[in-house]
Amino acid sequence: MPMSLTKKHLIETTYREFSSRRIDKFTLVELAQKATVSRSTIYNNFGGLEFVYKDLVEKIILEEITRDCRSYEEWIKNLVAYIYDNKLLCLNLYRQTMPFINQEHVHRRIMEDFSKILVQYNQEKMISKVALDAFILMLKKQFDNNLKTNRLEMTEALVKYGHFLFNV
Repeated sequence: MPMSLTKKHLIETTYREFSSRRIDKFTLVELAQKATVSRSTIYNNFGGLEFVYKDLVEKIILEEITRDCRSYEEWIKNLVAYIYDNKLLCLNLYRQTMPFINQEHVHRRIMEDFSKILVQYNQEKMISKVALDAFILMLKKQFDNNLKTNRLEMTEALVKYGHFLFNV
């Protein structure tokens, strides 16, 4: 189902804002002002900021990263390239979503979605929750360190871990 123009506009506004400057706190009021819409428009289309972020990640970022991928290694290279090419956006998204990610139901949903992506590059072999948690923790550590690790080191570490993940 195609995304409504209003939803698209709100996601694009968030994308632009998060790509333009470091954001310590981004509120629904600020998004409404930047997008020149009412707060009720955001609530009616998303229900809250966490769902704007979710759609930004799922419908824009992950679609771009996964487009034309044929292997886990290719997906990791695309993921790391996207993160480093859009460092400010990704760091801002990380900072803004941490309160939501730490909620159990959100964490479970992220794990399910991420597992589907990884399984698709591994001939449908299931990945243990512990192994997936460790993979997510590796990414989280990079973000907590403000992505100071260079792109190549991060790519190599995630690819290597992926080989371990798929052979567990």
